[in-house]
Amino acid sequence: MTTEDRDGGISDQCLFDNNADMTRLLFLPSEVLIEIFSYLHPRDIAVCQRSCRQLNDTVSHSQLLQYLIHVGRAGLHDLLFPGYTIRQRIDALEK
Repeated sequence: MTTEDRDGGISDQCLFDNNADMTRLLFLPSEVLIEIFSYLHPRDIAVCQRSCRQLNDTVSHSQLLQYLIHVGRAGLHDLLFPGYTIRQRIDALEK
């Protein structure tokens, strides 16, 4: 629920609700966060990574998310055959 102050801006109550939503997100297991983030644009994954330490750790330790960030930065699409592991895909991307 959002409320507006007299100047038409968003009140502190809205900011608190957004922080509460962020806190609930951090209680999700890493596997769930990785699944959710895998649907994001690579640029948005990187933004999430920079938002807090816990998300930084989650993204940093996920080979899939690191791969998606690398692919996005290179301006490529994943055209490799499905049999490749994420590690093999990262290695091929770095070549």
